[in-house]
Amino acid sequence: MNRYKIKSQYYRIHNLIGFILLALLLNILSSREVSSQTLFGYTGLVTIPTAEIAQDREIILGLHYINKEYFIYHYKCIDAFLPYITIGYLPFIEINLRMNCLNQLPDIKKTIIGDRTVNIRLKFLSEGKYYPSVAIGGNDILTTNSSRPTNFQNCIYIVASKSFTKIIGKSILGMHLGYGSDMMKAAQHQFIGVFGGCSVNTIHYGKYFIEYDTNKTNFGFSQKIIRHINIVVSILELKSINGGLGFSFHL
Repeated sequence: MNRYKIKSQYYRIHNLIGFILLALLLNILSSREVSSQTLFGYTGLVTIPTAEIAQDREIILGLHYINKEYFIYHYKCIDAFLPYITIGYLPFIEINLRMNCLNQLPDIKKTIIGDRTVNIRLKFLSEGKYYPSVAIGGNDILTTNSSRPTNFQNCIYIVASKSFTKIIGKSILGMHLGYGSDMMKAAQHQFIGVFGGCSVNTIHYGKYFIEYDTNKTNFGFSQKIIRHINIVVSILELKSINGGLGFSFHL
């Protein structure tokens, strides 16, 4: 094993230990309720969407950070801060509006203030005893230039989710499986192909995630530390720690 591989393995182990210690610290500050916003702001696991959506009349405001190891824009790896608002409109529609606040791009003279992104999800089948909930959705579905698209995280997808209560003590196990398509013309796509993962809601000790996003395996943790405030921490491909805060309330 060469020196580069040894160094890479060291950083992965270092990041994993840091992720575990931070999750344990947040458990001390936790409350019982746990929400599950992805790093992109919509409801899901670490990055991928699920068939779970925001509750009717629920509003979530947040700010997340994604390391350049994961966030790609204009085919460049860039650090990004993502302020967002997610709205539960009726029991079966979720709308997510996000601003991708990027660092300076090497090939653009002026600083990019932010790329606007619209994500919509429609749940057309609610979960039953013997069948999953199913939702269809579109990420980054709008562009300001039809001849030269400017949407860089586009995906049209279908996803199913099924929960299994009290599998491990009082914990709730969730299984999620979806498929993303590049049927819509866009500058860049994500989640193309089969994606999926599982979540474990430990009720008192947060919600844990593992996912495959068609390219990488990611781990995450979500915890409501005080009333209305939720914190998200994730480690993408055991390389970079990302996360942020969200504030949720109901109208």
